[in-house]
Order: sequence, then structure tokens, then C-alpha cells
Amino acid sequence: MREGIHDSSSLFDLQHLQSLKFADNRYYDSQIPSAIGKPANLRYLNLSRNGFWGQIPIGISHLIKLTVLDLSENYLELKNPNLSMLVQNLTELKELYFDYVNLSAEKGGDWCKEISSSLPHLRALSLYSTSLAKLTSLSMIRLDYTNLHSPVPAFFANF
Repeated sequence: MREGIHDSSSLFDLQHLQSLKFADNRYYDSQIPSAIGKPANLRYLNLSRNGFWGQIPIGISHLIKLTVLDLSENYLELKNPNLSMLVQNLTELKELYFDYVNLSAEKGGDWCKEISSSLPHLRALSLYSTSLAKLTSLSMIRLDYTNLHSPVPAFFANF
């Protein structure tokens, strides 16, 4: 077990920082620091494959210039803040990678509505092995007029 990065890190005082790739560090048993939202000019944030666990901090929603957010392959969940609270200010986001993020607290299709209404510039969305709400009662999926240019995600088969 390695120690993670802490709120007191001077890294978060770099106000002109635009890109932060802090991936593949394997900081198991640590959380994403709440101070992650301090670098106001951050456009690219990659915290993937670190072994972070727990709640995604609300501070990420303060990074209003973000165009790329990658939180993949950690042990993260969204409860409070929920997805709506997290993405409502991230209107410049073009790429969102939430592979393995637990979204099971999101109700039904609300996660999809929040993403489509809050992220108008989104071009890439990755939800590989994402724990969505258990939709065992799902009997209909409507995809008409969606202009799909790729195969329907395989996880639809599990509903």
C-alpha cells in the first residue's frame, strides 16, 4: 500500500495548470482529494488506474474548463454528489471515461438524461463495466432517432 496524494499537496496550488495526468500510480486505499477542484484552469484530468476508492469529490464539478475527465479503473461511486451535481457545471466536457465507476445509486435512466442534457459537447463516453442501477424490470429501450454510428453497447444484453 502506498500513500496517496493529499489535500495539502502543493500540486493543487498550481492555478495555471491545464493538464494533469495522474494515472497508473496504484494508490490503493486512498481517496481522490477534495482539493482536486482548486486548479481553476484545468482542462484535462486523468486519474485512472490509481486504486482510488469511495465517493467522487464534488470539487471536480468546480473544474468548469474541463474537456477530458478520466476516472476509470478505480473503486469510485456517485451518491452525494450524484451524477447530476457532478456534471452540471462541466459543460465544456468532450470526453468522459467512467469505466468501472459505480453509478448504481442513479435512478433508472436518469444518468443518461443528465449526461445528455448537461454535456452538450460530449463526443466520447465510456462506461465499460460500469455498475448501473439494476434494471432487471426493463422491458423497453427506445433508440429511435439517435443517429447511432456504432454498435449498441454490449451491456444492454444484460438488462
